[in-house]
Amino acid sequence: MRVFLAGASGAIGLPLARQLTAAGHNVTAMVHRQASVGRLKSDGIATVVGDALNRKHVAKLVAQAQPDAVVNQLTALPRNPGLRRIDIQLGATNRLRTVGMQNLYDAALAAGVRRYVVQSSTLSYVPGGKGPADEHRSLYVASGSPAAAALATLEQIAFSEPAMATTVLRYGILYGPGTVFAPDGVMVRKVLAGRVPIVGRGEGVFSFLHADDAAAAVVAALESGATGTYNIVDDEPVPVADWLPLFADRLGAPKPRRVPMLLALIAGGYYTVYLMCKQPGATNARGKQALGWQPRHPTWRDRLGLSELERTPERRKNSVVCMA
Repeated sequence: MRVFLAGASGAIGLPLARQLTAAGHNVTAMVHRQASVGRLKSDGIATVVGDALNRKHVAKLVAQAQPDAVVNQLTALPRNPGLRRIDIQLGATNRLRTVGMQNLYDAALAAGVRRYVVQSSTLSYVPGGKGPADEHRSLYVASGSPAAAALATLEQIAFSEPAMATTVLRYGILYGPGTVFAPDGVMVRKVLAGRVPIVGRGEGVFSFLHADDAAAAVVAALESGATGTYNIVDDEPVPVADWLPLFADRLGAPKPRRVPMLLALIAGGYYTVYLMCKQPGATNARGKQALGWQPRHPTWRDRLGLSELERTPERRKNSVVCMA
């Protein structure tokens, strides 16, 4: 099919463009900056430069591409994210998930497109309850988090037109090339510097996801025709108190210090405390069944950059983590 891919230069967008092309689909990739064009064109992928916040320009680009499906992978994640006021750092992404989403969705409708796949997130489920969250659990809009509100708006737009067959993919914490967990990523640098603490008891549950698996889920969604909302995460949700010390150990970094929730609340805001102490993680059972999708990397533990020889206790301390 002909696919218009918005957000094609990111950690998911780039492998997705390549996976779609390899599967025989005809891709028009939209990027935000001219500097991003080269990587895609070198793979033979038609590429256009556009600003999702420019409503008229987006409508023109989608109409020119004449796609069968539109895929929305729009984000503007900060280059140097940290725990301090995460909601503020997500401001540009929140705008893309609201204004940008509406512009792209309306452009698809105007061009006669009836298939839409969009990126959402598992990072705003209401905390509490038993086990990881499934897709029926509500988003935590009542927390007052702008990130949760933006996701709720995105998903409301996604299902606002009955004629549009929409799939919403709620991704977990991304790792792999181009993410904060890449060898040159900010998370590696900050853990090495001892700047990522365990907040409270570290009970926030992370559901990780390799960027290649996130891309594969989009291909599966398009080819299966499944609509609805699905968690796209690996098979092993894990509390911060379990994964962060292991991550630091394999980096040869200092043991993560512990800070009380009140201090984290003052320094980082509520969303920081939610992520580190309250988020429930997510289950991928429904997505695997409906999409026919299986993560190639079912557990984050196997992608810590350790060769088979290095996975012995004696060699681990000399190994460098590379969640890629």
